[in-house]
Amino acid sequence: WRFSLINEPEQLALTPQDEELLRVTDAPSVTETDYAAMLSWNLSYQYPHAAAVGLPQKVSASQIAHQAGSDYFERIVAKPGFLSRDRSTAVERGSAHHLFLQYCDFEKAREDIAAEIARLLAEGALSDTQAELIDRNALSKLLQAPLFDRVTASPRVYREERFTVKIRPSLVDEDYPDLAFEENGKLVIVDYKTDRVREIGKLAVLYRKQLLLYREALRRSMEQEVGECLICSLALNDVISVE
Repeated sequence: WRFSLINEPEQLALTPQDEELLRVTDAPSVTETDYAAMLSWNLSYQYPHAAAVGLPQKVSASQIAHQAGSDYFERIVAKPGFLSRDRSTAVERGSAHHLFLQYCDFEKAREDIAAEIARLLAEGALSDTQAELIDRNALSKLLQAPLFDRVTASPRVYREERFTVKIRPSLVDEDYPDLAFEENGKLVIVDYKTDRVREIGKLAVLYRKQLLLYREALRRSMEQEVGECLICSLALNDVISVE
């Protein structure tokens, strides 16, 4: 941009660069007395990429998945069965379960979940309230699933790995995955969900875009192919692959 203080009409004379710019943008031709036309055109100018102005510079995958809609309303309002036993909110209980899965030693937790909760509590990874909110039976069943046989056998396990990558604006029509591990030279992404749904296929529909964004972001940031994307339902004690 170039700003000039105009004191005399002669100062409105256009430079060759100005004339080229106006020609390219289809502005009206300007004569010595066409100042009103030029000003009118400038004030009525419509930026050709106006739609891009509303795009956020930074957005998380979970924000994309949480766009408002009927499915979103159904998912947020409904609490998982094991999160509805007292007055604690689904968010508080969901956070407690996520924190445990983020910091626990999977092998120790599979052997004795109560002892692992006590260890995390003593180390400050969990608060007293969070420890009380954890459904030990639900997590014990989950940790005995074949998925965690694969996790404990992996040479590399990543939990709550942070990353930032550039994506095409067309993908933003919405953090980081909960868990990723290496298997047969490729990454496997696992995202925990506490939503109450009747069948796990519903979660695959609701969160498909989020998982695909995780896949592309991890592939580019870690320079490693992603072999599989999984949703792990804490409420249903089940796992589904997202294609």
